[in-house]
Amino acid sequence: MVRGREGLSRAGVAMNAAAVDIASATAEVLSRGAPPTAEPAVRVDLERSMVSLTRAEHAYAASARVVRVSDEAIDSFIDLFARGGRRD
Repeated sequence: MVRGREGLSRAGVAMNAAAVDIASATAEVLSRGAPPTAEPAVRVDLERSMVSLTRAEHAYAASARVVRVSDEAIDSFIDLFARGGRRD
């Protein structure tokens, strides 16, 4: 469960960084008044940031699943222990 929580934290930081990069690139394009196709460097940065955001979202979802499954396993162990090892 600890690794799942660490994964959630890392993914959250990565999502925040990607969101800041996306906002920065968008603000740069808008401040220049130029269409996005005229700024290939900004477009590439924006695309990389979008990929990073998507990757972080997937990592967050995977880490959340790790935490959920760990929690379910602990619940099952507690239930088994509470019954004294008996199966009903």
